[in-house]
Amino acid sequence: MISDSVVTETRTLEQRGLPTDSYFVVVFTDGSERTEHSTNWSALSEDQYVQFGDRKKVVQTCKFPVREITIHHGELSTTISAEDGEEVYQSFTSSATQQSDGSTSQQILGRKVGKVKDGRVTEEKFLDLSTDEITGIKF
Repeated sequence: MISDSVVTETRTLEQRGLPTDSYFVVVFTDGSERTEHSTNWSALSEDQYVQFGDRKKVVQTCKFPVREITIHHGELSTTISAEDGEEVYQSFTSSATQQSDGSTSQQILGRKVGKVKDGRVTEEKFLDLSTDEITGIKF
């Protein structure tokens, strides 16, 4: 099973500084799965430069073949299914603000999930916490 080859994380989401109501669930092509509760995305992914519309960006695509990925944040969730030759990625979107005392505060704005084919993003969805909506784009 693909999931057996993924490094297991023993710390809780809270211990890793992540919200307890925000996590991913990945289902691999062999039917096995991993969740953020037991796996860091960094154990599943690698950086990849991709074309996003008319610009380039870096995403962390899963290095294992994926059937589908679901992301949850609060009451919002969305799923992206992958076909042969497509890769998936997910990430948090956050904002950092420097305080007057020199410290930095970070706020999670939402969570993204997308898929890539031949080095180009073909779809991306965003769980927007400020509007409590799911938005997206297809190329």
